Amino acid sequence: MNGFQRKMKQFVILAILFLFFGLIAVVLMWPEQDPCANGAKDAGEVGVDCGGFCAKACPLPERPDGVKEVEVNWSTFVQDGANAYDFVASLSNDNESWGVASVDYAFTYFDAAGNELGRKIGKASLMPKGSTGNSSQQYVIEQNVISNVAPAKVDFKLSHFIWQEVEGAVDVANLNEGVIAINGKDFSVERVNKYYMASGVTQNKSKYDFVYVNIAVVVYGEDNKVLSARKTNQKTMAAGDGWAFFVPFPNLKVAESDIAWVDYRATTDVFDQNNFMKEYRSAQ
Repeated sequence: MNGFQRKMKQFVILAILFLFFGLIAVVLMWPEQDPCANGAKDAGEVGVDCGGFCAKACPLPERPDGVKEVEVNWSTFVQDGANAYDFVASLSNDNESWGVASVDYAFTYFDAAGNELGRKIGKASLMPKGSTGNSSQQYVIEQNVISNVAPAKVDFKLSHFIWQEVEGAVDVANLNEGVIAINGKDFSVERVNKYYMASGVTQNKSKYDFVYVNIAVVVYGEDNKVLSARKTNQKTMAAGDGWAFFVPFPNLKVAESDIAWVDYRATTDVFDQNNFMKEYRSAQ
């Protein structure tokens, strides 16, 4: 091997070593790709580069084709003591298997001049109607809202719908507006304290065990005018089980003859996995 060949061999070896160590340096110094910006749904994201640990929130799913919108039947308010008011809205869902897993609501109330006095916000869910043929109806109630100025008007808005379907014929029959029945309804004056009391007994008609059940009671006068609205809740209700409940109306100051009818509604969140005491799996 002559001197030229020896030098060429040394040059090739050095070039290979240079490339090898250069590649190692590039790999070590290459910035780690952000999983929230790689164009893929990975690393526990809810969607592509959104949700989960990513700061970017995922866009809310649109209402599927053929699924009817939730209707706001009405909203109103009633005085419930000195400077205290109750706000109530009535909603309807006319979808057999589709409900609302989560929706934001806002009661905004105004004085007689149209000035905003305040706002009460929260989240609700809405059950599907099932196969009964009747729309699922539900009340949203905010109790004991303090306002030093008497409200003259209330505006109720829904936003940020998250739609979800109850799948399977068995589950549609078990996870709808009618699964929590109320028996033995009574609305009368409580003997000791002399105020109105609503009572009844819930019954879980489904095959599932629920962690909590919500109960709303709305009192109507003539022409369906809301006289009062109250709510309560019950916990740990097994399938087929139920509990007695009592809802006081201490500030309802009307004669019994002024009460036209009383509506009771019991609901539970069928889209919250944490609301099931046993794991919920839709029927196949």
